[in-house]
Amino acid sequence: MPAQYLSIYGFNIKDNDPTPLFNLKNLVELTVPHNYYEVEFYAKLAVKLSRVKCDCFKGYVEVDDWGDGRTISVVGKNNPKLKPTSEKLKLYLQQFEEVKRKFIKP
Repeated sequence: MPAQYLSIYGFNIKDNDPTPLFNLKNLVELTVPHNYYEVEFYAKLAVKLSRVKCDCFKGYVEVDDWGDGRTISVVGKNNPKLKPTSEKLKLYLQQFEEVKRKFIKP
């Protein structure tokens, strides 16, 4: 039976190109680090693997509160950790949706 669950923590994806992942037709759930790749990587995966469960596909992940109230981490390399009520979070999520639209075929 083909793999249904994949975790790519600790793996380096050549050229940050997620294209080979699109061939995993039976994939049900994908786990990737939320801050290891550029935003385009996550957006392209979110569009192409829309039937696959992955925390990063919403543009953010919930992280532990270290006492500063910032419990949301925006996906993408070098993106910030923010408070859930932050106006900046709304902007990042809008940008994520815009990047995803680039990968949707008309």
